[in-house]
Amino acid sequence: MSVIEEAVYTHLKTDANVAALVGTRIYPLVAPQDAAYPLLVYQRISTPRVRSHSGPSGLAYPRIQITCAADQYDVTRSLANTVRASMDGFKGLLGSLVDVGAVFAENEIDEYEDQSKAFTIRLDMVIWHKET
Repeated sequence: MSVIEEAVYTHLKTDANVAALVGTRIYPLVAPQDAAYPLLVYQRISTPRVRSHSGPSGLAYPRIQITCAADQYDVTRSLANTVRASMDGFKGLLGSLVDVGAVFAENEIDEYEDQSKAFTIRLDMVIWHKET
């Protein structure tokens, strides 16, 4: 796990409102097959970096997708709203690990997964920060 993913995980895990809904059910890339709902899954989608004529600037803005999943749509919607409120507009030390200039919620997609019988909402968060 890279530092930005670890920062997102720690931030979500320690947010009292998020933890009240999912406890510790926050997973990288894929949830275990037997995981209870509701839960969160996070993954890095992309990592654009700012460059100048003199080379890399050290500024990055990775897109982290956070998937909220539950067996009822209203629970999924509540979880997505809670995660968005926790992340969107955040500035400062994310998860006590990464100094973030800003986090922006840039996209939101509602889905239903037949195989798992879960309602999901995927939130794309763009996190502007200096890489170390």
